[in-house]
Amino acid sequence: MDATGAVSGRQAVHWALILLPASLLPTLAGFAGKVYFIGAFSASLVFLAVVVLFGLRRSVPRARLVLWISLAYLPILFTLLVLDRKL
Repeated sequence: MDATGAVSGRQAVHWALILLPASLLPTLAGFAGKVYFIGAFSASLVFLAVVVLFGLRRSVPRARLVLWISLAYLPILFTLLVLDRKL
């Protein structure tokens, strides 16, 4: 059991760092363009920043913020893919 949340914070940062380049793969593979790339990069940086803040100072409000950001992250990427195709 991780009573302090330190392990959770480290794991969250670790996976957020992995998501950053993974979110850019559609552009590198040629499935998406500049709109998606800029949006995905920005969304990933926001996600990473929120997760790092949680990792540095773990609290229930920050954990909730990570939850809500993580729930919004994937729909944002899908929306960016659709918008990129239409533009």
